[in-house]
Amino acid sequence: SCFRVGPSCRAGLLAGIALAKQGPTDARPGGAIKMNTDMTQRKAYRFLTGPDDAAFCQRVSDALAEGYVLYGDPVMIVSDGARYCGQAVVLPGTRHGNGDQSDD
Repeated sequence: SCFRVGPSCRAGLLAGIALAKQGPTDARPGGAIKMNTDMTQRKAYRFLTGPDDAAFCQRVSDALAEGYVLYGDPVMIVSDGARYCGQAVVLPGTRHGNGDQSDD
């Protein structure tokens, strides 16, 4: 297992899992879900989700190698007997929630 349980984000993780089961997506304004094919534009915030396996750990490692930093606590839930993880990552120096520019 890559991460410990974080009870504060279970609803968000479940929503992320539902999207993850549909394949790689990018939520767009207007409610449409489309593939993110523009890899040149990096998002300031990403919430990575997936099964608790080496591939998920590699996706987090890849995001860190691309310059992202971990944001908040990781989460893990069990759904239908399978373990799913979630981890938010942000680009350093981006504004977070309350407008604070801290990278903590």
